[in-house]
Amino acid sequence: MNERLEIGDLLIDGDKIAVELYTEFECIQDYPEFSFKPLKRGDVVKMRNFIFYNLENEKFKKIRVARFQVQH
Repeated sequence: MNERLEIGDLLIDGDKIAVELYTEFECIQDYPEFSFKPLKRGDVVKMRNFIFYNLENEKFKKIRVARFQVQH
């Protein structure tokens, strides 16, 4: 799997981070157990997600992902 990430809006406030993240997955070999559907070599999936992080001692304590948009 080739993965390309692009950060949209990014908000940081102390120990909280919110980010709009664009992700593109390009399947380079069949991947029958991808996140939400099997992929075949050459398939491309583009996603737009909102991710919320809570930090503790400069490490991720909690991560929440809201999938907003998927194109395949």
